[in-house]
Amino acid sequence: MIREPDGSIKIYVRDNRHPQVIERQLRNLDVRADVTFLPPGKDCREPRGTYLPDNPALLTSEPPAEGKDDYWRLHPEQIKPGQTFVYTMWYEEHGDNRMFTARYRVATGPVAPCEVVPGGPVMKEGPEGGIGD
Repeated sequence: MIREPDGSIKIYVRDNRHPQVIERQLRNLDVRADVTFLPPGKDCREPRGTYLPDNPALLTSEPPAEGKDDYWRLHPEQIKPGQTFVYTMWYEEHGDNRMFTARYRVATGPVAPCEVVPGGPVMKEGPEGGIGD
């Protein structure tokens, strides 16, 4: 996780293994966050809080430089005092292939812990070796 000169935070996919570590690193960068990782086919019972309307400027994907890990970029200036960045991720590996999908939101007020229920994306290895849902 790296704070960039423009204030954005670059979060590498390789970091997406331990949600409590990401929460702590974001807190150290003054971002209140609730991070949950789930197995494919599971989800959190919703709503966990009062979510703001989607804001695509909050999170942008950028192609990595050749030979570098994938990353995503968080724009913390979009998260106001009293708000929480709520990030839910599903991650799965199939041999050398890895796939993750994520949902991100901003909540105002308290955020309930994730109560795991059936749902969410299901990822599987395709006939050509790729991963799809």
